[in-house]
Amino acid sequence: MVKKIFFIVVLVLAFTSLKTEAGPKSAEAPKTSGEVIATFNNNPVTSEELEIFLHSSLMQLRQNEYEIKNNGLRELLFSKLQLIEAQKKGISLEKFYKQNVIDKAAEPTEEEIKSVLAQYRDRLPKDEDQARKQVTEFLKQQKIQQRDEAFKNELLSKAHIKIFLQPPRMNISLTGNEPVYGPADAPVTIIEFSEFECPYCGKVQPTLEKLKKEYEGKLKIVFKHLPLEFHQNARHAAVVSLCKIKDRRVVQSLIRSFECSSSILVRKAFI
Repeated sequence: MVKKIFFIVVLVLAFTSLKTEAGPKSAEAPKTSGEVIATFNNNPVTSEELEIFLHSSLMQLRQNEYEIKNNGLRELLFSKLQLIEAQKKGISLEKFYKQNVIDKAAEPTEEEIKSVLAQYRDRLPKDEDQARKQVTEFLKQQKIQQRDEAFKNELLSKAHIKIFLQPPRMNISLTGNEPVYGPADAPVTIIEFSEFECPYCGKVQPTLEKLKKEYEGKLKIVFKHLPLEFHQNARHAAVVSLCKIKDRRVVQSLIRSFECSSSILVRKAFI
């Protein structure tokens, strides 16, 4: 069985997760042919070198492209399913949508109207009637969007849909020496790039602990060090955690000295 690798990156900028790499022809998987795309003083520059140099930017581009296509695919499927149902009833697509979405959207309650009026009063027209009309229309559109989403989920859940669109994927090399939690043959692997002085690294730990409990035996977490240069003690903490010190108390004492126990002490399981 092909293992699904979810790549979790926790950085000081609160990037908690990066997804994988793949994609269409305009932003497809990196070329590895070594095609020469430029030269300088008769020295070649290959497409592979450029892909590596721009990897982070291209990865984000491919991820954005995938999300646009995935959302668009969902809307396209919704449109096609509506058309089929409308044809069964012998009515137009517009009428079918009106009957199932617009007409079934809930009306804003008086409480909701008053709440929005009070919250945004300084941004609304001074005339009370105009302000109320504007708020009511806003809430109606909001209700229609909610009904649209609910009806979309309803139609999609009833249809036998198979999605072959693949998200971009990133190949991550492992040395085999990384700290690991969980069985080697777990069907799902999370690779966590983290460091011991980053506050956001600490914030993601409760989520990882929850996953470990909920998917015990089915989840493997591989920890990779990514100490940031502007965290003075992060690299030292990483080195200490990798030292094969038999006395756990020594290691834990050194780690605690970095004043970032929320993220570090969770790593006890790997030491």
